[in-house]
Formats: sequence, C-alpha cells, structure tokens
Amino acid sequence: MFSNIKSPFNQTYHCELNLSELEQEILFGKKQEASSTSGFKFLTTKLAAFAKERGIVVVDWIQKNNESVQLKANLEKDFITRAVGAGKVWTYFPSGLIDEQGLIKNQRPDHYFSVAQIAGWAVERGLDVKINDYEDADLIITLKDGSTIAIEYQTSLLGNNTPERIMTKWKNNTNKYGKLLFVTDSAGLKEIRSIVKQDAIVIPRGTKLEEELLRITSINPNQN
Repeated sequence: MFSNIKSPFNQTYHCELNLSELEQEILFGKKQEASSTSGFKFLTTKLAAFAKERGIVVVDWIQKNNESVQLKANLEKDFITRAVGAGKVWTYFPSGLIDEQGLIKNQRPDHYFSVAQIAGWAVERGLDVKINDYEDADLIITLKDGSTIAIEYQTSLLGNNTPERIMTKWKNNTNKYGKLLFVTDSAGLKEIRSIVKQDAIVIPRGTKLEEELLRITSINPNQN
C-alpha cells in the first residue's frame, strides 16, 4: 500500500492511500449502501461519502444493530474517546493509514480521528463541513443560517498551547469565520482558558461539546 520509507525518519512524507477493491467494499460498501458483502449501512449517504473521504469508519456512523464482522476481521481498529458525546467508540481504518512515524498525514491519530468525529456529527445532521489537514482552522461548519463556526482541536501537548499560538489562532479564525471554538482535553481546558480569558469558547470534548454543538445548531437531541 505504501512504498518503503527510509531514513531520515524525522521528515514528513505525504502518502496517497490506495485501497484495494476488497478494502473499499469493506469500508464503504457498493455504491455506499448496505449490501450482502459490506455487512453494514451508514446512517446517511453523506456520512458514507465523508467516511470515504477521510478513509475511516467510526461505529457511530453506521447502523448500531448491524456492525460488520468484516470490519473487525479486515481492518485495524482503535477504541478512542468520543469527541462528541460520552464514552469511547471503535474506529476502523485500513492498514497503512498511520505511517511509520505514527502520524496520519501530519497529525497524531487522536487529532485526525477527533476532528473527523466532530465533522461527522455535523454531516449526519445535514450541515456543510470543511476539514483542513495542513493549514487554517481544523474544521469549519456552515450553519443553516449561512453563518460559519471554526473549530480548533487543541489538546495539551508540550509547546502546543503557548499564548502566542493560541491568540494567533483565536484572532485569525474569529476574524475570518465569525466564531471560534477550541475543543480540548481536561488539561488543555485550563491552559487555553487562562490565555483567552473566555471560558465559553473553550469546550472540553465529550458531552459538553455535544451540548454546545446542539445549542449552536439549535438541533433537538432526539431529532435526526
């Protein structure tokens, strides 16, 4: 799937992920619909297209009563913290998505999977989303009224939450998109709030983020 990557290993390599026909069928099914061979069906056709674009399947995106044995048998998986909602969730991906440096594109798997989860939540509800892998805000959601909100997934890592870095992201994205949310872990919550001095725009991942997204988008939790 990938050509061998040789020394030096501290370089960033941009690789194209080429799935076999079997892997494509396992991940997305024929015509992105349920079939006897794919063994599962996405909640919406837009989620199916989004999963294909990102190269992963989060179990929350498929019918709960029909999780595929083929997913478990043919793909790698990780049990990750839900970025939106409580608990953890299985995420499936083809071998080779994570490179020899432990990255997906230029990102840690936690970052890549979490941004995809947030975007998938919005896609499932019919909102337009844009993910930026290399520059700009991590995710931009266009709301029903045409306004936009930028989201930065910004957890606590060494050198990740410096005042200069955080304030630059806040100013640039607020000016460009009108509103910015920092989504973070428990340690990052304290770090970022101490810098921006605006608790309302720094949201912990999980149930608090779900509540905030529901509030912003004015979507009833029981409404599909």
